[in-house]
This record gives sequence, structure tokens and C-alpha cells, in this order.
Amino acid sequence: MAQETIVFTPGGDLPPDILDLAQQMKPAGFTLHALPSSASAAEIAAAMREAEYLTGFVRFLPDEAYTQATRLKLVQVLSAGYDRVNIAGARQARVPICSNGGANSVAVAEHTLMLILAVYKKLTAFHQNVAGGRWHQGIPRTVDEGSMTRPPRTRRALSPRQWLRVLTINLAVAATVVAVLALGGRSTVSTVVIALVYANVIGLGAALLLPPLLRWLDEHGGGPRWLVVPRRCWAWQPWVP
Repeated sequence: MAQETIVFTPGGDLPPDILDLAQQMKPAGFTLHALPSSASAAEIAAAMREAEYLTGFVRFLPDEAYTQATRLKLVQVLSAGYDRVNIAGARQARVPICSNGGANSVAVAEHTLMLILAVYKKLTAFHQNVAGGRWHQGIPRTVDEGSMTRPPRTRRALSPRQWLRVLTINLAVAATVVAVLALGGRSTVSTVVIALVYANVIGLGAALLLPPLLRWLDEHGGGPRWLVVPRRCWAWQPWVP
């Protein structure tokens, strides 16, 4: 039985030990013809005419390369994508093309986890400090990857905005109770009306003061310790002296 030929087109220069390993792993009854990475389209087409299989990182080849390769049975692309392959030319010559789907699945998953950890641990900010000779200074508590302005908040506790809303509601309720107690001598309707007016005035004032207060809190790392808003509701990176 005559041996069948596999033409291999590498995407770059491969070490000799890798090529030797490929020769050892090829199935019995096959000949592996490894082309140099600098092989032109014409040289690849000439090798295809004497081969049954083409594998590797296949570049775009003209239609004639497939139609003249009468012995060619299969083109196996090592990459997951096949956008650089002449699909129409191979279809015209009735040569099937197979891609290597999932070839980079492990690498992509590892890269995703690496980026998640880099953002979560503020790798970019710390790298800039080390590169600038400021490794002993740490980073400000308000540093956040991407925006560098808005501090990240945790979902395990209420955010400052939620705490201030709760505080506003408490103040409004307290004002309503005080108004009811102070105006207990008046009629029920007038007492409720005045109490609602007090509550709305306080709520409107708090709504007007909330944006500048939140900006002040963001700029000053959570505000003074005597602030009523619990400081544990922030999840900023601790500042390391």
C-alpha cells in the first residue's frame, strides 16, 4: 500500500525538537512533509499537488491551488478560526476543510481569570507605582481600575447612597413625629398636613444636598469618623503606608 503524504505549513519557525516529535507521532503509512515558514503560496500549491492532506496554519491560497491538487482529500486547520482560508476555492474543488474548534479554550479561560484578578487586585495601579519608584507608597483608597475615580463598593453591605437614603427617611419620619407631638392641640387634618409639609421640606433638602455630599465623601475617602454613615459600608482598597 502506497504511503500518503501530509503537508504541514507552520505559522512560524518551529524548534527542531518539535519537528522531530511530529515525525515520531505521525501514523504509520504516512509521510510528513514540513514546509518552511517562509514558503510562498506557489510553493505550498506545488506541495499540495503531491499530497493527500494539508495541515497547519493555512494561509489564503488561490482557487487553482485546490483545483490542481487532485489527490488532496482534506485540509485540517490547526487554529479555531478559518477566516484566512479560501473556503470558496476549496468548495469548488470539493475539498473539505476542518477547523480546530476549542484549540485555545484553556488559554482563553486562563487569560480571562488573569484579567479578573488583575482588575480586582489593581495590578495596573501597583505596577505604575513600582515602575515609578513608589512601591512603598501604596495607592489611594479611591483608586479604581478603569475610571480611577469611583471607588468600588461591596454588595455585602449597603452603599453610602443607600445609607443616606435611609437616613433621609428616618429624618423625615422623625420630623413627622415631632410635628404631630408639637401640634397635638390642633385638628387631625391640620396636624397631618403640617407633618407632611415638614417631611417633604426635609426630603427636598436632603435630595438637594445628597449629590454634593456624595462627591465630598468620594473625594475624602469616606468622610470623618464622626459621620453617621457607617464606614464599614465602603469596600475600598486599604491604603498601605
